[in-house]
Amino acid sequence: MSSRTAAPAGIGGGRTTQSITTTPEMTMHETPAGPACGNNPNYPLTDGDRAVVEAVKVDLAQRAERRDRYAAAMAKRDGHSWPPEFDDDERDYRRRAVAAIAVADAEQADLRARIAELEQRADRAETIRDNADFHLGQEMARRQRAEKEITRLRADRSAVLREAADYVGNDDDCTCGGCDTCVPNRLAADLRRMADEAQQGADRG
Repeated sequence: MSSRTAAPAGIGGGRTTQSITTTPEMTMHETPAGPACGNNPNYPLTDGDRAVVEAVKVDLAQRAERRDRYAAAMAKRDGHSWPPEFDDDERDYRRRAVAAIAVADAEQADLRARIAELEQRADRAETIRDNADFHLGQEMARRQRAEKEITRLRADRSAVLREAADYVGNDDDCTCGGCDTCVPNRLAADLRRMADEAQQGADRG
């Protein structure tokens, strides 16, 4: 433990300084903990920090394994074993493998982007087709309703014509063709013929 005492009177303009005592605990509290790093024993890692560290380790290991697979394939293609006899060759193949992986990753990224674009276009085409099918279904339904209405109107017309023929015609059997009996009967026959034609159209639908 260390301490500072008051200065003698007359020194420092006659001011009196208060005694301040420092302890080891205060000294440790004032000591910086250091950087927030997993290698710093004064900085405790949380569970989340440890999970991130483990994920990074796994990723780095996978990258290294992939790099060595590429490097080994290149070495074997050149007739060498893996790892090669000389360290310089091993480093060279690994550098070449890293470059090849960069090219492959870029090509794969372009391919994935192209696939995504094609999938979007396919989705849009499917949406257009679904809309077209929907509108076509509506149009067919409207057409069916219209055809039913036409059939109904033709049947109604046939019934009206037959009713008119019955009203105009008579039971006389005169065949002169010009009297008040023959003319209405000839008109009634025409109305029945028109009714038959209307009924045929209704039957055909």
